[in-house]
Amino acid sequence: MLRQSLMALVLSAALTGAAGCAHHEYAVIDEPISTGGRALTIEQVQQGIVKACLNRNWTATVKEPGLINASHAKGDRGVEVEIRFTDTSFSILPAARDGVRAKKFNQWVRNLEKELRLQLGMLTLGEVPR
Repeated sequence: MLRQSLMALVLSAALTGAAGCAHHEYAVIDEPISTGGRALTIEQVQQGIVKACLNRNWTATVKEPGLINASHAKGDRGVEVEIRFTDTSFSILPAARDGVRAKKFNQWVRNLEKELRLQLGMLTLGEVPR
């Protein structure tokens, strides 16, 4: 009886630990664009997003106003995200990942997010994106 209880406890701890180590895909949901009081048009936001993608070696495809599909590949591994945006906010949503572990996916998306913030911030200051 004691041995069965101990085995159940060890199994439970192992399963809980394994579940705690699972990585989930990172997403950005309705992140406000900090404008510093200067309004941006949806076209300017789109321009900043495309520039951010190019700066981080992502391929950006404008599907419609307010929606860009972006992909990034390294060797035989690749990821795709949907970038939805308005003139005041943006979201980066996972679409697909091929041969990329969640940890690496999250790193690539966070780097894209940082670049996006940089480019949009430059636009709000009236600077031309680099």
